[in-house]
Amino acid sequence: MAVVFLMALLSTLVLLFGFQGEQILSQPLIIAMLAVPILIQVYFNSGLAYLLNRSTGETHSVAVPQR
Repeated sequence: MAVVFLMALLSTLVLLFGFQGEQILSQPLIIAMLAVPILIQVYFNSGLAYLLNRSTGETHSVAVPQR
C-alpha cells in the first residue's frame, strides 16, 4: 500500500509542476511566503511532540518518528 501512496504523491507533484510550473517559477517570493511558515510549523510540532513524549517518560525509540 505504501507504494501506491508514494506513486500518488509523485504523480501529484509531477502534475502540479507540469501545469503550474511557470507560475511557481515566476513568483518565488509567494512560494517562499507559503513554504517558510509551513516549515516552521513542522519543526515546531515535531519538537513539541518529542519534548512532550520525553517529559512523560517515553523512550527515545517511541518519542521520535520511525521509518
